[in-house]
Amino acid sequence: MKKAVTLLALAALIISCIGVISSAAGGSGKTADLVKDGEAVYSIVYSDFWIHNSDHLEIVEFLRDTIASVTGVELPVYSAESEINDREIFIGNTKQTISSHKTRVSEGGMYSVEEALMGDDGFLISKAGDRYILSAAGGEGARKAVIYFIEDVLGYDISDLPDEKVATLSAPEDIRVFKSSLIECGTEAVIEIGGTDIGEFDIIYPADMDPDSGEDKPFFNKLDSVRKYIFALTGKSLALKDDSGEQSGHEIVVGKTNRRDFSGLDEKETVIAAENGNLYICGGNGYTTLKACDVFFSAYLGISGGRYEGTGAIRISAEMEDRGKEQFAVFAAEGTEQTKYLRDNMSSLLGSDDTPCFSDPATAEKIYEAIVSGDHRADDEVFITCNREDWCGCEKCGGGTAAFLEAVNIVADRLAGLGIRVSTIAANETRRPSVDRMSDNVRVYFAEPNVCCAHALTDPSCEENKKIAEDLEAWTKISDRVCILDYTMNYQFYPSTFPNFGAVGPNINFYYETGVDGVLMVWRKAGAMLEFGDIRMQLLDALAAEPSIGAEDCDKLVDGIIDELYGESAGAVKEYISKFSGAAAEHFTIFTRPDEILPIERTGGGSGAGAYDLTLAKELAGLWESVYERHDPPDPPLTGYDMYFFEQEYYSSDYYLPLHSRVQLTEWIDANIPHSDRNAVYAEIAGSFAD
Repeated sequence: MKKAVTLLALAALIISCIGVISSAAGGSGKTADLVKDGEAVYSIVYSDFWIHNSDHLEIVEFLRDTIASVTGVELPVYSAESEINDREIFIGNTKQTISSHKTRVSEGGMYSVEEALMGDDGFLISKAGDRYILSAAGGEGARKAVIYFIEDVLGYDISDLPDEKVATLSAPEDIRVFKSSLIECGTEAVIEIGGTDIGEFDIIYPADMDPDSGEDKPFFNKLDSVRKYIFALTGKSLALKDDSGEQSGHEIVVGKTNRRDFSGLDEKETVIAAENGNLYICGGNGYTTLKACDVFFSAYLGISGGRYEGTGAIRISAEMEDRGKEQFAVFAAEGTEQTKYLRDNMSSLLGSDDTPCFSDPATAEKIYEAIVSGDHRADDEVFITCNREDWCGCEKCGGGTAAFLEAVNIVADRLAGLGIRVSTIAANETRRPSVDRMSDNVRVYFAEPNVCCAHALTDPSCEENKKIAEDLEAWTKISDRVCILDYTMNYQFYPSTFPNFGAVGPNINFYYETGVDGVLMVWRKAGAMLEFGDIRMQLLDALAAEPSIGAEDCDKLVDGIIDELYGESAGAVKEYISKFSGAAAEHFTIFTRPDEILPIERTGGGSGAGAYDLTLAKELAGLWESVYERHDPPDPPLTGYDMYFFEQEYYSSDYYLPLHSRVQLTEWIDANIPHSDRNAVYAEIAGSFAD
């Protein structure tokens, strides 16, 4: 029982601080035998991912040993990679079970919850067929699930197990318990639509959408979220059906189905409406339908950012007026392949590298034939881009871009009849529109990588951004389908500190007011894990929900995000950002080097630490050191601290927040200091705040 003793201290941590949504363990009163007449009936199975994790296996062994203490019988223990047994107690993260044995959970049974609601310490205990599922996203949640299962389901106090063994040990057949510190609700929530309990509803989707299709995957993931959120809050598992069958009972209808005509919605609109005992959630296109689901989560279910802060009762009126709302699509595209947007694809469409004559009708015909002869179908997006300096100089083309854009319009109008969507890029030579209209079947991606990242586009002091803003406004006057590729966070030297939060919010507000229908915040995938990526992601989520926010409110928003992420260290982080931003160059782009954004000045000739003005570097490093001291350091501790501030193995991990963000400081120093002087400089800086 040595391993069991290791976990006994956890009993004191039992979920006293965790919000509860649960149903009675006893359920209907029926029970299933785990051990019967001194023989094992059930086995214990754990996630395949736990095979090499001794801490997680300890949780499994603790359950086995505790049951053995009560009954004298050790239940067999298997990995999920093993053969399926008839009766099992599954422990772990069902989403991480990569083997073919996911059939351990009966079809249609709700056995997991969105990790946003589960959290590291949350768990769900439920019954699926003959299998008990103790589902948790992390190890701490699994520990608490096991403790709850022993004490509250089986009814044995871990600290006072009986001396006399029992020959038969049973658990309730009808059981569902969900606990998480992210659920701030003292009792199981009630959800009603028009006075009808949510459990009476089915979820309906268009029959022409395929759950196994890659392009439809985001839609079905969102439907799964609808089911799981409702299940997490109420314990009711809603059936998922397509619209090919007759309506029966009450329905939550998602997307454009035969239940109600939403063909009149434009691409920016969404509707959430209750009518005749049903609920309708729909957008003008696939993306805005997903956004409508998110609005339903936040505005009606009370779930925001994965947290539920409701009162326990959610009641939606029987006849709810249509709520058509313009949705402003702002999202971060980590690892976006920029060449998809910026490349010139004329040679692939026309089969020649020669500069085409776009005023020749044959050119548009060739482009059209090249697209339709490819394996394209309705709702596909095809790019027609020409990004070059040399344009046809014939009299009709005039060496400009107008003929190209007219050719795009001609092809797009023809492809509209086939349901094929066209996109083009407004960048470099094509950044400013040179025609009077763009086809309704053309999406324009407006891109300017050389945008000044130190200023907002609306800042009158920045001449370059002023020109960019004028070009963007010109596009929105001739097209209703303009999407922005925003590069203010896609800097070339991504590890270097670059806290330009003051430009992000005002820019998105400007896009929203200008009337674009989407913003793609482009950045390198590696950059998402560095340079305050945690702050940026939360900021973008908030701005997507409220893009009209002003500059002052945006500053407050950033402050609040930093407070939430860094707690008592928030002041130091804010001071760090303020000091660096205040000293940085007044104008820089994503291609500006760190030593150009903020140089470290030389104090004179020679070498070593004394050759540089390290005043600001010491202040910034000292601020991060104060943050470091307020957090539990990683184990093992950092080494070589007198020379380098950070250990490489922690660079790519978000496990340790201070290291996750402060790594940029060394990149900035490295960019300013020659390699031969870095050791001396780091030693000098470290010594400035050493005890």
